[in-house]
Formats: sequence, structure tokens, C-alpha cells
Amino acid sequence: MEQGKTSNQDGGSFSHVYSNDRIPNFPAGGYIFDGDQTSLPGTAATGRGYADFLMGGSATAYAGFLFGGGLAMKYNEVAAFFQDDYRITPKLTLNLGLRYDVATVPHTDAGSIWNFDVPTNTMIKDDPPASIDWNNFGPRVGFTYEALPNTVLRGGYGISYLPQLKGLGGYLVNPPVLQQHAFVTDGVTPARNLNQDFGTFETTALTSLPVDPTLSVEQFISDHLRSPRVQSWNLTLQRGFGDNFVVTASYVGNKGTNIGIDTSNLNQLRADQLGPDSKFGA
Repeated sequence: MEQGKTSNQDGGSFSHVYSNDRIPNFPAGGYIFDGDQTSLPGTAATGRGYADFLMGGSATAYAGFLFGGGLAMKYNEVAAFFQDDYRITPKLTLNLGLRYDVATVPHTDAGSIWNFDVPTNTMIKDDPPASIDWNNFGPRVGFTYEALPNTVLRGGYGISYLPQLKGLGGYLVNPPVLQQHAFVTDGVTPARNLNQDFGTFETTALTSLPVDPTLSVEQFISDHLRSPRVQSWNLTLQRGFGDNFVVTASYVGNKGTNIGIDTSNLNQLRADQLGPDSKFGA
């Protein structure tokens, strides 16, 4: 067969993604009655949850308040690619290509995304919360080689990218947009009685919100957030027997990098601050 370029593929895409994110966790309050309040002291499984409910004492209680109705977030995705097949010899064909992906960072028209500011220990308006990652070049390399009659060796390698905050849902719903209060019994005093409220929620317009032990921060988004990427590769050997039977053996691998969002606990102390080795083991 003729050598040289045998085919050409190219294309692109554009997507506008919009998400109206509403996650009012327990908007009317929620209780768990597990028998804790009617158990015999020091004896497990002797109480009844229904009896706790009749007494009005819960073991756990939750409430959430969604400030401003939630987040109306949007972003754009743009991609372009090209790839060609090249017949190097009658037995060897190469497939070479390159794809480029870029996505804007989710933002709202109202400027209602909040992020944790580490130096000041406060929640601040940060919309959008990160910079665009412009470095998403994804090569594609593949080959097909007829090693022996009826025996073909194939292989390939490629890199694929996702937007930094793909899916949107829940990633950026930080206080004061979402405020959550949780109460747990100490084994004696109910977490919350049915005639008690769930504490005070912030309902006024703010420019910053100090973080304290009663305020739960869901996510911290770094300004240098990189796009998730997956490297994929495979090597396949195929052998034909007769006209209707083929045996295939493959090795397939994948490696993900920057997958998801860093959820490291910012409160974690260094090992040398945890205490003496005799007690904590450093």
C-alpha cells in the first residue's frame, strides 16, 4: 500500500455550563432519636428511639441555612484537536495527534462565591476562586505493527483533561452561602429538645466572615488549582486463527493527577507540634 498520510481528523467544541446550585442541608431542621436518652446508664441498647422522640430529646440535631437562595454558577469549556494516520511502511502505521482543552473557572454574576483566606482566617468573597489553567495540551500517540502474518501489535498513549471544578455541585457552597449547625449529645444532655432552636445564622450582607469553631468551612480552593488530567496507555497483541477466530492480549494502564479538590485539613499540626514522642510517637 502507498506510504505517507492516510487520514486526517480535526475538530473542536464549545460548551456553556450553567448550574443553579441549591443545597439547603436540613432547611427545616433534623433530629436523630436513637434511644440514647432512655438507655440505662452504662448499659448499651436498653433505650428506645421512639421513647426519646416522645420525650423530645434527640441524640443528634442538624440545621442548614442557604443564604441568598444558593449559587447560580457558570463557566465555559473550549476544546480543539487534530490527529493524522501515517503509513510509515506497509507493516507500520502511526497515529499522531494533539488536543487542547481550556475551561474558565466557575463564577457567578452576583459575586456570591466565598473562599477561605488562610492568612486572615476569614471567609471572603472570591469570585472566581481560582485562575484559569491554560496548560492543558494532550498528546495522542498510537501505532499498529504487523509483526507476523495474522499477528498485529498495537499500542497507544494519551493525556486527557477535565475542568478544574467539574460538576460544580457543592464545591463552592461555603459559609455564609451555606451555614450548617450540628449538635451532639454528651450522653446525658439531649443534643436539642424539640422546643429549642438551632442557633443564630448570619442573614446580613457581609464582606468577610471570621472563622471560629462553630463555623464549618466546606472547601478551600487554591488560586493555583490545576486541571485534573489522566494519562492512559495500552499495548495489545492480536493473533488471528483462520477466518473467524482472534485471540487478544492487552495491557492497559491509567494514572490520574490532580483528581478532585485538595481536602487537606488545614488544622493539622506538624508532627513536631503534636507532643512528646513517648506519648504521640511524633
